[in-house]
Amino acid sequence: MRILALDQATVTGWAVGEPSRRLIASGSFPAKMGLYHMVGFWTEKLRTLFEEHEPEFLAIEQPFIGPMNSDITEKLYALYALAHLVAGEHTVGVMPCNIGKWRKHFYSGPTPRPPKGTPSAAWYKQMALDECRRRGWEVGGHDEAEACGILDFAMGTLCPETRDQQALF
Repeated sequence: MRILALDQATVTGWAVGEPSRRLIASGSFPAKMGLYHMVGFWTEKLRTLFEEHEPEFLAIEQPFIGPMNSDITEKLYALYALAHLVAGEHTVGVMPCNIGKWRKHFYSGPTPRPPKGTPSAAWYKQMALDECRRRGWEVGGHDEAEACGILDFAMGTLCPETRDQQALF
């Protein structure tokens, strides 16, 4: 089963892999544009990812309302909806991924907390990079690293027989 994972953010990371824990490809794309242009850009980017990698499943981080401005929240929900739309066009199942659950799975235990006084967003991004490096996975940045965390969670959930495998991508 081939899975496409998306980590939605102001720069959205993506990763494509299979239950053998083989990373096929990863990358990222920006959201630093107005909503009108972003919708067209993201729709085209998602369609290209689906056509190039032919996933059988889409794992996408569920949007959450945190200490963000309404412009970012609007974009995250737009990407979430667009991803469902494009998955439907390609008859691909969708697995919404809760941020706490995928992090717990990826870090193999309770989600660690940042040290007091450390900005949590930056700390979690670094944790994802560090975990990918620990596993020997080559990623281009923290957006791709978090997409790999979502991919790992999806593979462990959808293919339980591979849950404890941590082979190198």
